[in-house]
Amino acid sequence: MKAPVRFYMINLLIKNKGGLTPHQFHTQLKPIYGNEKQCNETAIDDHLMSMKGVGLVEVKNVKEDKDNNLVVTYAITEYGATRAKKYIPEFLF
Repeated sequence: MKAPVRFYMINLLIKNKGGLTPHQFHTQLKPIYGNEKQCNETAIDDHLMSMKGVGLVEVKNVKEDKDNNLVVTYAITEYGATRAKKYIPEFLF
């Protein structure tokens, strides 16, 4: 059984202290979640913005790519890491 996608995303952020972009998440999630609706860059960005809204993640960096699109890097907050270790330790690997 697969972990819920947000739990997997939190786990990735705990392991990648510098943060990840939605594209980087997609690259790592695609082999696990395939073509599920929740596994595209737009849905991943929506998940991250939702987690940001409750303080689990923060925006670490924002820049423009060569096509003038914003590329946002998200990182786990101390609060997010503490909550994950307390409430979902069985999903952290």
